[in-house]
Amino acid sequence: MCDKCAEELSPAGFSRLLAESRAAASAVSGASDSLQASAAAVHLVRFAAELAEEQSTWAERLWAAEGGTLRECVNCGEARPEWIDVNHGVALCTVCAGTHRGFGVHVSRVRSLLFDALTPGERLSVLLGGNVRFAEAVGGGTLPIVRDVVRDSPEFAARVAGIFCGDDVASYRLQLQTLRRTDAVVAEMGARAAASAAAVVVVSGVGSGGGGGSEGSAGGEEVVEKKPYVRVEHL
Repeated sequence: MCDKCAEELSPAGFSRLLAESRAAASAVSGASDSLQASAAAVHLVRFAAELAEEQSTWAERLWAAEGGTLRECVNCGEARPEWIDVNHGVALCTVCAGTHRGFGVHVSRVRSLLFDALTPGERLSVLLGGNVRFAEAVGGGTLPIVRDVVRDSPEFAARVAGIFCGDDVASYRLQLQTLRRTDAVVAEMGARAAASAAAVVVVSGVGSGGGGGSEGSAGGEEVVEKKPYVRVEHL
């Protein structure tokens, strides 16, 4: 065995290689986080109007839109579904929402369109996902995705579970779940805006040397409040 191989196989050499591997993995993870943050910022700008809209108004518009993504329950086709599965970006009726809750939040995270305050990331899961895209992803593209079966039957529940808990849907679910990074970006932007609004700049020398003129404070300094701003950038 050569000296270099012996060195790398020694405890000290192995520890060094392990440290280098961890550093490389951390760098890759950091780059991935930065790319996700950049994509999130783009989505926030692209869908600014939809994200700012009052939630019940937003839901009504999506229900009324011809060919809209929330017009019917993705599973059974019931009109005006009041629930969404944010992990898959699909709309659900009350009965199907109960079925999805049984899958666990690692598969389906169910939220109310009317009573839950949806985060930007949760709204984006619908805007970038939706019933139609999900139906295309699972094959066929036909809605509702479960047909010719009575909704309240065990067979219906089993077919829904087979679709949403299957391995084929896992990658689609993972793509939408990365949108949660959007909520972190929004929080970061809000924190920056709050910090900027609270900051002050002390301008020295204004009104000094005078006898209490209208400009400046008693100590000869004027406190000027900075205007808040929000800047989207790579995190």
